[in-house]
Amino acid sequence: MGSVTAALVRVKDGYLELLCNLEGRFVAVSWPAAYTNSILEWTDSPGVNQLWQMFAGTVCVVDGRNTVTCELTFGARFFRLKSTAGR
Repeated sequence: MGSVTAALVRVKDGYLELLCNLEGRFVAVSWPAAYTNSILEWTDSPGVNQLWQMFAGTVCVVDGRNTVTCELTFGARFFRLKSTAGR
């Protein structure tokens, strides 16, 4: 497997914080557990008209953070949180 790059998104003042951590052959993606009206989505390429898919794995709360783990794949994978409030 080639190199792995993980990015984190932080917004100041206690708002959204999406973190990615490399754990061996897996990537753990986490966000504050207080975000109960959000779902994790992923795509293999960013852009305006990309198809985002709902992450189908199990979400566990670890140290106050919703956390999912997925195996590393070849190519890029991008994650985002989408609000479900008001649906």
